[in-house]
Amino acid sequence: MAEHLSVFVENKPGKLERITGILGQNGINLRAYTIASRGEFGVIKLLVDKVEVAADALKKAGIMAARREILIAEVNDTPGSLHTLLGILAGNNINIEDSYG
Repeated sequence: MAEHLSVFVENKPGKLERITGILGQNGINLRAYTIASRGEFGVIKLLVDKVEVAADALKKAGIMAARREILIAEVNDTPGSLHTLLGILAGNNINIEDSYG
């Protein structure tokens, strides 16, 4: 099973740059990310190639990151592919909480 990282951060310039700098310095490839902002703070969710290394590197830099198991599904780049996948998930009572596009 795959995992992603959730990082709670202040909504200020340079915060994402600091996180990506830490990842890059530690040889971690960022595959995808999402940002949800709520006023002064937000949550950055990261999909990286080395979750444990990334979590440790961020922790050493004073940035707490929560790990969470996720399901990854690739969708063909054809009309209706996402709809087909969503039908399979719904038919198996699987709810979508987060999504990377």
